[in-house]
Amino acid sequence: MRKQLLAMLSAVALAAATTMQTRAQPAISVQFEGKAGGGNTPGVLTAAQIAGAYPLDNWNVDDHATGGTQAGLVDSTGTATAASITVQYSNNQYASGDSQSTPDGIMMSGGFWSGSGYTVAATGIPYAQYDVYVYMLNDAHPDRRYGLTLGATTYWGAVFNGNGDVIPPYVQDTQTTELAEGTQMQANYVGFFEVHNG
Repeated sequence: MRKQLLAMLSAVALAAATTMQTRAQPAISVQFEGKAGGGNTPGVLTAAQIAGAYPLDNWNVDDHATGGTQAGLVDSTGTATAASITVQYSNNQYASGDSQSTPDGIMMSGGFWSGSGYTVAATGIPYAQYDVYVYMLNDAHPDRRYGLTLGATTYWGAVFNGNGDVIPPYVQDTQTTELAEGTQMQANYVGFFEVHNG
């Protein structure tokens, strides 16, 4: 998955795909931990806190300041898996001004920041088919655009203004055409569904 243009990456979740998604289905989720700055201090989810458009607990935390591999990921039941996630990006960690009054706000309170794109690779995924949820960190510059690609599908959009933003609600990006700055859809997550392993 390649992230283009300028935006912040907050979290990613890989959920086993079935005909009907329920929280009872296993999933692996990773919160990308931010770094205090600009008067904001990001939070980190506890194992018991439930967050996400596809609600999950037992979030893993990736705190690699300049990219790296987070291995030994647990799933949403707390069970260890062979899955790992590797993120490559060019800048550093970031803190938003989102309200941390909900677990979702905590999840979206920090993340990885890059001005020249990201590459995110997951290995050892224990599901034959799964859905991928990618969360974009809100920002004080809501015209920051992104393009998220997995396989042959790219979603284009812009982040919301993160100054005091309360999450939920979640807004899913459905825009597959790149539009001019200021006219693209604003969203805070992208979903790629029924991804096949291998």
